[in-house]
Amino acid sequence: SNGQLVTKAFFATLLEQEAEVVFAEVGAEVWHSQNFERAKALLLDITTADELVDFLTLPAYQLLD
Repeated sequence: SNGQLVTKAFFATLLEQEAEVVFAEVGAEVWHSQNFERAKALLLDITTADELVDFLTLPAYQLLD
């Protein structure tokens, strides 16, 4: 609402800041035992890609073990 342009770099900074908040809430043990880093990377990838994916879930399915 302040008129700042949301660039890929700015979004990445905001995502990192929010990830730090989540990390503080869940703690290191939970953070590292779950897929938080993969989820963060996936969100960054699909949000900053030059072309949007047809379905947001498709890239996530590829990460499932």
